[in-house]
Amino acid sequence: MENKKALKVDQGEKILRKTGAFILRWFYLIAFLGVLAYTIWLWNKFIFNADWSAEKKQAYISEQSVFSFDNKSYQQVTDMINLRKERLNSDYKFTGKDIFSPEGF
Repeated sequence: MENKKALKVDQGEKILRKTGAFILRWFYLIAFLGVLAYTIWLWNKFIFNADWSAEKKQAYISEQSVFSFDNKSYQQVTDMINLRKERLNSDYKFTGKDIFSPEGF
């Protein structure tokens, strides 16, 4: 008698596990498809159909105009780049000791 009762409990537990696995499998699939659809909708709305009004564009431009361009630093950097280009193109050679050449040893 106990054996039959245990067998019924095991079968009931087995059916419950299979049913739960089936439901969870479909739930995960539906949740995944829902999240996928939401991200596609967001991508379409904010990337492909991004449309700013003239007022919003002007507000962005005025917000960005607060940052000033540092012309002096820019000129220093461009001068340094041009000097390096000139040194590279000229016949300037390094006259220090070459540690990778075995001639000095």
